Order: sequence, then structure tokens, then C-alpha cells
Amino acid sequence: MVKVVVIVLACLDFLIAGSLKAIGDELFTEGFDKNTIASGWSWLRENPEGWSLSKGKLKIRTNGSLWETQNTQQNVLLRDVPAESADAFAIEVTVNSRLKLSQRYEHGGLIWYLDDDNWVTLTQLNHVQDKTQKIMLVYETSGLGRASDSRAEPFNFDQVDLRLVIRNRLFTAHYRKSAKEAWKKLGSIIFPQSDKSPRIGLIAGDCPDTVEHWVVFDNFIVERI
Repeated sequence: MVKVVVIVLACLDFLIAGSLKAIGDELFTEGFDKNTIASGWSWLRENPEGWSLSKGKLKIRTNGSLWETQNTQQNVLLRDVPAESADAFAIEVTVNSRLKLSQRYEHGGLIWYLDDDNWVTLTQLNHVQDKTQKIMLVYETSGLGRASDSRAEPFNFDQVDLRLVIRNRLFTAHYRKSAKEAWKKLGSIIFPQSDKSPRIGLIAGDCPDTVEHWVVFDNFIVERI
């Protein structure tokens, strides 16, 4: 059974890698360059003092957590998956953590969300065990959190582009330092089937209220592949 799963993942990853070579159709773009965010967005547990728009960037304070029973994460920005995606699409964003993430598992990046107990995130994260920042693919099913076996090499740059490719139940994570570089594959997971309609968006969290850290987002894109 394990061998079958590995073979399926390898084949699907090959197809995804091929799709990344071509530019897909952009279904939605948010540059955060207006006085307000575009229509269609909604906040999960909004705290108006914990987010702001300034100079074409969206800033979200890293408060709360979605991990397992905690479910206190504030200002998770979500929108519906475009109907035109046909279950094969990618989401991208540029993340800048300016102040350097330093708290336990503090993070910021992309989220695919069913509910507080079922989600997938691709984030820049402060990794506690080896005290480095990493790009990590993390997910939770039925309230049980897991991290992908694959992790990016530690990095010391503030800004990173994140890309999460979704093909039905297969999620594949990519990252790069800037648009001048090719995407680097991080890893893949297969998520259980669900009848719920997912939402996609941005997340920043795992920092105590006594510490004020912000993650800065730019150029959120949804692309058909």
C-alpha cells in the first residue's frame, strides 16, 4: 500500500511540475494597493486592531493559533475558491516577516481552509527544535495536526514567495526567494476527501498577546492550472 501511494504521488508530482512550466490563467489577483481589500474576502475571528493596509501591503499581527484544540487564531483572511478552478489551481503570495519570526512556531503564509479542525497551510515558520526559520507544509485533519515529512532548508532572508498547488486531494508546496528564481518544490500531501467547500487565503499566528509581531503580505494570486 505504501509503495502504491508513493508511486501515485510521484506521478502526480510529475504532472504538476509540468504545469508549473507554463503560465496558467489568473482567476483572481489581490495587490492590496487600494484603501480596502477586494470584495469576496471575509475575516475569521477579526480583530480590527490586528490588521492594516498600507503602501500596497497587507499587515496581519501574529495572534492566536489553529493548532488542534487551540483554535484562537485571529484575522485569518479567507475567500471562496473560484468556480472556474475545476479542482486544479494554485495560490501564491509574497510574505515578508520584517521583524524576524522569533516566537514558538510563529508563522505567516497561505491557508486552504475547511474549518478549524481541517486545513492545510504553507508558511514561513519559526521552528523551535533547531531554532531556525523554515518553510513548512502543515495540515490538520479531524483536529489532528501534522507536518509534512519534507522541509525546506533553513534560510535567513526576510521575504519569500509561497505557492500551493491543489489538484483535488493532492497538495504540493513550492517556494522561491523572488520572481527572478525558479520555484523549488518543498513536498506534497494527500488530504482526505470532504464534502465541505474550502476557502483559501492568508494566515499569521502563534505569537503571544504580550509580543507585537506582524507579517506583511503582497500579491495574492489564484491561478488555474
